[in-house]
Amino acid sequence: VTAVYVTHDQEEALEISDRIAVMSQGRLEQVGTPEDIYERPERVFVADFVGAANLIKGMVEGGRFRTPGGGEVTLAGAEEDGPATLLVRPEHVLLDTGKAMIDGLVASHFYAGVNRRYRITTDAFGPLIIDTAQRFGEGAKVGIRLENGRVLRG
Repeated sequence: VTAVYVTHDQEEALEISDRIAVMSQGRLEQVGTPEDIYERPERVFVADFVGAANLIKGMVEGGRFRTPGGGEVTLAGAEEDGPATLLVRPEHVLLDTGKAMIDGLVASHFYAGVNRRYRITTDAFGPLIIDTAQRFGEGAKVGIRLENGRVLRG
């Protein structure tokens, strides 16, 4: 049975759909499986609309993504130089009290069931949202590693 179901509830769409069409202002932005839409969005709008997202503006230069705050990472998809946005989902940011790629400070957090959602301030990458089962208090210094980041354009 084929059915078309229209919803603004992204979690519901991800749970019940075989294919999702994301639209904005009457224009089709992306069509794909729930996994494609969430893990591999093609545009900044789709990344921001479906699920929580850290969207970091910067530039790609010589295969590296650089932020105005001095942050720098090498990621797949960073081959073409120019302005870009780095997408990192909250569950793809790892926190550690040891030495890591980025220094951060826990600004706030709240309990969200299995995980806690943290808002971390960083000089290099700006504020980041992170989901983890780890526990850190407000004001704690943490180290951060970005995993599965995706460079988006447009």
